This record gives sequence, C-alpha cells and structure tokens, in this order.
Amino acid sequence: MRLNEPAAAVAWFTKAAQGPTATVTVIARLAEAQFRAGDPAGALASVSRGLQRDPSHAALIALERRIRAAAQAQR
Repeated sequence: MRLNEPAAAVAWFTKAAQGPTATVTVIARLAEAQFRAGDPAGALASVSRGLQRDPSHAALIALERRIRAAAQAQR
C-alpha cells in the first residue's frame, strides 16, 4: 500500500488473511487494499469477516462507512 499498488497489496494481504492466526488488523488492511483496487464488494466481504471477529474495530467500521458512501455517491 505504501507503494500505491493496491492490487499487489491485495495479493499479499489475501495470503496473510487466509491463515488461521490472521488478525483483524490484517483483515482490515486487506479490505482497504480491495477498496483502493476497485473491488468494493470484496472489501465489504472482508469488512464483514473482520467485524464478525471484532464488532467494535474502529478501522473496519470507518471503512465500511466509506465504502457505502462511495457506493451511494455513484448512484
């Protein structure tokens, strides 16, 4: 993400998030990368997965709002 290559970040974060010990932070980073790569549906799925594990995760809640606001703006 620091290199502004969200598609590459998606690939790496997907691998990291698939592990059984994946943290909610890794899932949040995956969701952010998916959103920036132009995959809002995938990002929402990742947000949902993360929020199932930690319903009060502030970064996931904020990202979910951003994704939904962007979808609303496109209508």
